[in-house]
Amino acid sequence: MMQRFFFLSLLFVSLNVHAAEMQQTGARAGGKKTPVVAKVAVVDFQKIINFDEPAGSASLEWRDIMAELEKKLKPRMNKLQDMQAKLQKDAKEAREQMRNDDDTAARLMKMQNDIEIDAKSYQSYSQKALTEVQTSFGEKVKAVVEEVAAEQGWTHVFPGPLLYSLASCDITDDVVDRMNKNYREELRKKKFAASQKNA
Repeated sequence: MMQRFFFLSLLFVSLNVHAAEMQQTGARAGGKKTPVVAKVAVVDFQKIINFDEPAGSASLEWRDIMAELEKKLKPRMNKLQDMQAKLQKDAKEAREQMRNDDDTAARLMKMQNDIEIDAKSYQSYSQKALTEVQTSFGEKVKAVVEEVAAEQGWTHVFPGPLLYSLASCDITDDVVDRMNKNYREELRKKKFAASQKNA
């Protein structure tokens, strides 16, 4: 589901690149729309971002984004795991000591209820956080794809992986190289700004 959301947000790349090209062509022809020979490229988004193993993503920024998100979510996940472990321990002790009174049952039920509430809250929070980073990162990918496509003269860019495409039409590496270059530049600027602030 997460992958689908990300890919759908990037499907508009092909429309935007094509529309921009058509506007330029139309402007040159005095406002009339004229047909152009299509030059189709492919960008393999599963290479740029790897949802299963973010550290294996080609994009350095996506690796850092996911590492930061994991760091942000870890305390809440650890809290949930601790609550679950305590519930299991208390339930086991109650069984071993044959305590099946109403107070024990109510306490265990309350613990279970608290875990379910926290789990739903965590799921909602993590999904929202992931959607935010995907949207923000998706916009960056889209901008770089448009930039590379305009420079190289592509009229359409389709999201991949496709069942088949010529290697010469795959601009994924160009997009990744540009994104990583932009990201390194961003990091250098931040580091410089921080050093100026501390000086």
